[in-house]
Amino acid sequence: MPQAPAQLAIRRGAVVRVAQAVSGARGKAPEWTLVQWPEARILWAHSGFDRPEAVQAVLRRHPRLWCDLAFRGDHASGSTVDPGWRAAFDEFPGRFMVG
Repeated sequence: MPQAPAQLAIRRGAVVRVAQAVSGARGKAPEWTLVQWPEARILWAHSGFDRPEAVQAVLRRHPRLWCDLAFRGDHASGSTVDPGWRAAFDEFPGRFMVG
């Protein structure tokens, strides 16, 4: 993320949307953004494409990070939530959204 938009978002208290995977070829964009601007509030778009354990690990390191799971069917089947995602939701109940 370029510095000027990041600084503007920080000054205004806005949430910055970052859309990259932890395990993807583009690297760890949500984490990189938070290392560069730790006071930023980040919404990690499409975090649901990563493994729940990877998502939990990043959330543990960054309290100013929230996750947009993307609307996918593999987080739950019927009324049963995937055990890995259940653990993530239980550990971070206020930091997930479906978008």
